[in-house]
Amino acid sequence: LEDGSIDEVNRARYLLTYLLYNAQRYPASAALGRMLAERYPNATGSRQAAKIAMAAWQQAARQGTAEDQAAARGQATELAGIVLKTWPDSAEAADAAVIAMGAATTAGDPDGIVAIIEQVPASSPRQPEILLRGGIALWQEIQKARRADEPAAEADQLDAWKAAARSTLDGGLAAVSAAGTPPSGTLGSLAVAGALSRIQIAMEDGDDERANEVLTDPGYGPWTLFRKNTPALQKGSLAEATLTLALRLFIQQQDFTSAQQAMDGLETAAGDGAEASAKLSAMYVSMGRDLQSQLESLGSGSASNGDVTKRAQKILAGFETFLDRVAARDQKISSQMWVATTYLSLGSGQKAGGAVTPAKKSEYLTKAAKAYQTMLARTDDPEVARFEPSIRLQMARIYQELGDWNRAQEQIDWILGDTKRQNSLETQIAAAEILQAAGEAAARQGDADQANTLFREAVSGRKGAISIWGWGNLANKIARQGLSGSGEKEMRAREIFFNARLQVAECLLARAQL
Repeated sequence: LEDGSIDEVNRARYLLTYLLYNAQRYPASAALGRMLAERYPNATGSRQAAKIAMAAWQQAARQGTAEDQAAARGQATELAGIVLKTWPDSAEAADAAVIAMGAATTAGDPDGIVAIIEQVPASSPRQPEILLRGGIALWQEIQKARRADEPAAEADQLDAWKAAARSTLDGGLAAVSAAGTPPSGTLGSLAVAGALSRIQIAMEDGDDERANEVLTDPGYGPWTLFRKNTPALQKGSLAEATLTLALRLFIQQQDFTSAQQAMDGLETAAGDGAEASAKLSAMYVSMGRDLQSQLESLGSGSASNGDVTKRAQKILAGFETFLDRVAARDQKISSQMWVATTYLSLGSGQKAGGAVTPAKKSEYLTKAAKAYQTMLARTDDPEVARFEPSIRLQMARIYQELGDWNRAQEQIDWILGDTKRQNSLETQIAAAEILQAAGEAAARQGDADQANTLFREAVSGRKGAISIWGWGNLANKIARQGLSGSGEKEMRAREIFFNARLQVAECLLARAQL
């Protein structure tokens, strides 16, 4: 092509972009495609070359080291910005935005997500999809940042991201409604997922009117689609998310008829068979955590103390009334388990600020213990027998929080009384925690001898028919696994090991200070 025109050269460059991609030479393909997009945007094949370059960076982001993958995602985001500016209304620009959104989401980059959203024109053929993907991803990043042990962002930054997620989801849902026909396929699933995210935000804001409006929208409303027996909303993750969220909203609105329908729907979604009860219990536990997070967010938010108290009381009043009704009326194990786990979640939150008072926490923990005791009284129920060890472990933790050390220890002794369960790591951790906490309580009360004994046992354990390892032996038993690899199990074992060693030091220091 020495004597060829620039158009011929660019056509050759476009073909070479494809051939390099096909040969899995992704960085070279991406570099050539980007060059065409930047320098020759009107040349034949430049749009397609840019699309190939985006795909090349997608492939590169799956290869190499973590640093290489992060760099490839960054390049994909940069190229998406070029494509969006150069051909804003094209199908290639819409595809680029979706790819860049995925890269920013994988990288955990809320600012990158916001930047992509801001570049998408209203005339883009995939604007509703991009807005919904962006709003969902942004809300997930906010939740992830809140759950982090160390604050991932300042409160003002989280509020700004939340405002962006709120407006983005509203825009996406409005665009879906403006289309005039109920969405289907990928867009239909995104609309439901986007609606669920928007409902969560509205509930956190205390905007029940907006939450209910989205939940029951005639086109994309998750509750509406569930009531219409839409297959995707009867079983599976969307159905479970819809029904748990609807149940929370209906309870706090004190719409107990709809709440009962949602609860019945959850039981159906859990299915039948041996795993159904465990699956349903897991859904209820998840819902309890979401409720706890809502209260924690409320307690740490910017609303005045009076507003916090008022909103918390409204939420809690609905749950108390419904839970007490279920406890008295519905004797199914799954229902009783839900009552217990929800009261436990409400009573054990540590960051709820003024949303749940200490007196209320104690009341909720007592109600949780009562619900578990009611289940254990059904000695002839095989389902209770199957769950008894986990029920008693939960009761031990409840009594620990209530400061009832003897009852807490009774539950641990029952579990470890069976030699087959003495290797239960979770139970041995709970046993050491209870001994240490009881020692701290005895020290506060001035009983140095009892505190000394309990701290010693928390470190060295108890021997006999009921064997409690203590922090020291627990660390020794898990050291090899915790220090031998980098898999998920090994990392969890490592966390337990270092925590156990820390608690040994804490107990020794406490004994020295008696």
